[in-house]
Amino acid sequence: MQKLRLGLALFFVVALSTFVGGVPSHALDTIRGISTSTVKVVVNGNEEREGTYLGEVVQILSKEVREVPNTNTKATYQTVQVRFLQGEEKKGTEITVEDAAFALEVGDKVYVKYLYTNGMMYYSIQEPYRIPALIFLLVVFIVAVVLLGGKQGFLALIALFISFGVIFKFLFPELLTGGNVIVISTLGALLSLFVVMYLTHGFTRMTTASFLGCSIAVIITVLLAKYAVWVTNLTGFSEEESVYLNIATQGNLDFVALLIGGIIIGVIGVIDDASITQASVVQEILRMNGSLSFGQVYSKAIKIGKDHVGAVINTLILAYTGASLPLVLLLYTSTTPILELINREGVATEIVRAVVGSIGILCAVPLTTLIAILLMKGKQFDTTETSSHTHHHTHSHA
Repeated sequence: MQKLRLGLALFFVVALSTFVGGVPSHALDTIRGISTSTVKVVVNGNEEREGTYLGEVVQILSKEVREVPNTNTKATYQTVQVRFLQGEEKKGTEITVEDAAFALEVGDKVYVKYLYTNGMMYYSIQEPYRIPALIFLLVVFIVAVVLLGGKQGFLALIALFISFGVIFKFLFPELLTGGNVIVISTLGALLSLFVVMYLTHGFTRMTTASFLGCSIAVIITVLLAKYAVWVTNLTGFSEEESVYLNIATQGNLDFVALLIGGIIIGVIGVIDDASITQASVVQEILRMNGSLSFGQVYSKAIKIGKDHVGAVINTLILAYTGASLPLVLLLYTSTTPILELINREGVATEIVRAVVGSIGILCAVPLTTLIAILLMKGKQFDTTETSSHTHHHTHSHA
C-alpha cells in the first residue's frame, strides 16, 4: 500500500512537471521577472504603447509629506531615480519618477509602468519586485512541512501542488471557455479532493468514508449556495476585479455562477478537514472497542465532531473576516445605518460565503460519521489503516 501511494505521488509529480512544461515560455519568463510586457494600439492615427519594465532604485532625490489632491489625507511623496534592468531600448537608462504608494529605498527593484501617447512618455511605479521574497517564504514553508510532517507532510505537499495543477490546467481554462461554471467548479473541487485525500491518507476505508461524506456535503453546499445567491439577489460584482474580468472576457462569463463556484472552492478545504477527522475518530473508536453498537459509536464520534466543528467554523469565519479586514474597518467607521451596510453586496456576499460554508461543514460531520460506521463496523483493521489525520487545510479566499 505504501509503495502504491509513493508511486501515485511520483506519477503526479511527473504529471505536474508536464503541466509546467506546457506553460508558454513567455509566461515562465514573466514569473522569473526577466521579460517585459508591451501593448500597442493606434488611436486616431497615433500610436500608443504601454507596458512594464523591471528597474532598480539608484537614488532617492526627495522625500516630503503633503496632502493628496482633493482629499484631507496626507501621504509621503518620493522622487526617485530608477535604472531600467531590461528592455532593448531602455536597459541601462535612467528616469526620474514620483511615487506616494511605496516606501522605496536605494537598491529596491520595482516594476515601472510606462505609457507612450501623443509623442510623450509617462512613467509610474507599478509594484515592488516581490518574487525573491515570495520564493524564500515558499521554501521555508516546504522545509517546515517536510521537517515537521515527515512523509505525511511530503505527501500533503505533493497533493497541494496537484490541486493547483488541477485548478490551473483544468478549472481555469474550462471556466474561460464558457463552460458551466458551477458544474466545472464542483467537479474540479471533487477531483482535487480525491487526489488530496487518497494521496495523503492512503487507500483505506477511512479515506473512502471521508471522501464520500465530503462529496455529499459539497453537493449540499452547492445547492444551498445557489439558493442563497438567488434569494439575496447577488450579482457577483462585489469586487472591482470582477468588473475588470468582465471587460477582459467581453461579458462572456456568468458572474453569479462564478460567485457560487468560488464559494465551493473556498469551503472545500474545511469540509475536507471535518470529514477526515470524523472518519478517523470512528476508526479509532472501533479499533479500541469493536463491540460497541452502531448508536454508541455514532454518539461518541458525534460528540467529538461537535467540538471540532465549532473550531473549524470559527476558523472559517475569522478567515473571511481577516481577508476582508479593510472593508470591515471601512464599514465600522461609516455613519451609514447598520442595516443599509449589511444590505450592500460586498457585505452580503461575505455573509453568504460564511453561512453557506458553515452549513456545509455541519452537514459533513454526521454524514461522514454515518458512512464511516457503515464501512468500518465489524471490519478488521490492518496496520496500514492507522489514523494519519493531519490538518491539511486547502481552502483559500480571494
